[in-house]
Amino acid sequence: MGVANLGPGEIKTGRIYRAKNPRCRLLNILSSDFYYDDRQVLHVSRFGEVQYDSPFIKLGHPYRKTTMEKFVKWAGKDVTDTTPTGEWNKREVK
Repeated sequence: MGVANLGPGEIKTGRIYRAKNPRCRLLNILSSDFYYDDRQVLHVSRFGEVQYDSPFIKLGHPYRKTTMEKFVKWAGKDVTDTTPTGEWNKREVK
């Protein structure tokens, strides 16, 4: 099953996106929970720059920015509707 390509017009502020090739990482050594490297779009500038939050941006560090072109190339799908409110998506252990 292939991943549909998202276009620049489909990237919206407040929505959460997962990579075409998602990775999971341990959020911190005190927890055994692995999280996807999802990104929540905080702002899209009129110059095509996307500012986003992620579970792996360290506290006290600035939010990351990238170009719309790079974000669209990275993004695989919108996972906002499957993400718990106020949380990030954990990898389900089977």
